[in-house]
Amino acid sequence: MNTLTKILHVEANQLKIKQGFMCLRKISIIKEKKEGWDVKKEGAKKASKNFDTKAEAEKYANEQGKKDKVEVIPHDKKGKFQKRGRNSYGNDPYPPKG
Repeated sequence: MNTLTKILHVEANQLKIKQGFMCLRKISIIKEKKEGWDVKKEGAKKASKNFDTKAEAEKYANEQGKKDKVEVIPHDKKGKFQKRGRNSYGNDPYPPKG
């Protein structure tokens, strides 16, 4: 992505926010460096919430994903994406057929 494309992308997202459109596309479940697991919405500077266990974080993230109709992406302890537990609630670019 070149610089002009990045600028246009940011401006388009800012315009959508000003007009009341939702720009949120995903929620991540990330291992926090100090302790616990964070649930963080895309574009947010801080985590929405911190949990002691990954299971609690996944439950909360899935509830928020359903509410906001976005994708939930869990990460492992090293920060890599996990296929297990990944859910899409209305923002799946390649939905299953049938």
